[in-house]
Amino acid sequence: MTDKILVIEENSTERESLALALQGAGYDVETAENLKEARSIFLCTVVDFVLVSTLHDAGVDLGLLQWLREKAPRNKMPILVVAEDIGAKARMAAHNAGGDEYIARPFSLQFFLCRIRNMLNHRGGRSSLAPPGFARRVLAVDDSSTYGNALSDELRKDGHDVTLAANGKDALLFLDHFDVDFVVLDVFLPDISGVEVCRQIKTTERTSTLPVLILTGREKSAVRSEAVAAHADEFAVKSCKFEVIREKVKALLVRGPNRNASTSRGLAPVLDSKSPRSAEPSARVLADSTVDSIDKTHTRPSPCFSADTVPNASSNATDLFDSIVNMTGLSELLARSAVESACRRLELDPHTLNARDLRGVIEMLERTLLLFLPATEAKARISKLNALLR
Repeated sequence: MTDKILVIEENSTERESLALALQGAGYDVETAENLKEARSIFLCTVVDFVLVSTLHDAGVDLGLLQWLREKAPRNKMPILVVAEDIGAKARMAAHNAGGDEYIARPFSLQFFLCRIRNMLNHRGGRSSLAPPGFARRVLAVDDSSTYGNALSDELRKDGHDVTLAANGKDALLFLDHFDVDFVVLDVFLPDISGVEVCRQIKTTERTSTLPVLILTGREKSAVRSEAVAAHADEFAVKSCKFEVIREKVKALLVRGPNRNASTSRGLAPVLDSKSPRSAEPSARVLADSTVDSIDKTHTRPSPCFSADTVPNASSNATDLFDSIVNMTGLSELLARSAVESACRRLELDPHTLNARDLRGVIEMLERTLLLFLPATEAKARISKLNALLR
């Protein structure tokens, strides 16, 4: 018997495109523009699977998901959400409202169809598909949206389905509810350190063998010894050289984590979760190779200001932000990431900076520059930044 899939999408072009892809895979497809049309379909037909799609940035209609979930328990009618937002909070919100799985655009047809088949197989007690390829579900943890999104875009070039968490608390909460195959973790986070997040991952039984790659400031860093003690599996310098990070991710997925290190010690008891984790196995598929490339200008070194061209602290907020970025001596992408992170930790808007905010921002940046630059250069940069305070 052919499974009937209901596609709910407001945009007519996207709705038709999804329907054609599903029909081509042999499914019986019904389409609806909104909740009103979906209600009419449920009155006269039995639906086996629901696809809720949204092309706009406003996010998924959580009320629609809640209504759909009331129609049948999770094991009777799987609900897949397709949306733009790769954030952990968006996925959690969709799950709590009733969605079983979530795919972030862009994705390949193979990835999309494999996920649907696995969800239907799980409902029917059948084995899941395991297509070839290195694509995995990856959780990236970084409090800078600039760097986090750039890193996520690069990882998605290798087919990975990436979720982005902005802090350690959100990352651990996400892992408590969802299965992932790999974690890329910034060492500096606004709430708890990346080392502590790694330690909690490795001392929780169900995540203890999850591969963890930690992004550090330099090849030789004191933080690395702490991360080794927390059983991190691999390290990479946080930079714009994303191909290095991608290769390390691929290599670690091939060889697997240091399981002896992760399983030879005592493990912390598993805490009860208020909401069930997704039981559907990870879809290991090749995703779309058409993901947009990162703007190449991000990888160019930023120009350096000389002492006699230091901007005045009374400049407008945009000038101040750009001046600080340019004076760090880091690449533009990394510098913007560092300044945004410093502002976020101080609960400041990076684009409305004023002279009163600068001292705290510069103090935050000092530690970052000492990690990313040789000591002498870092001190020279900090000195120039402090000139903004005069």
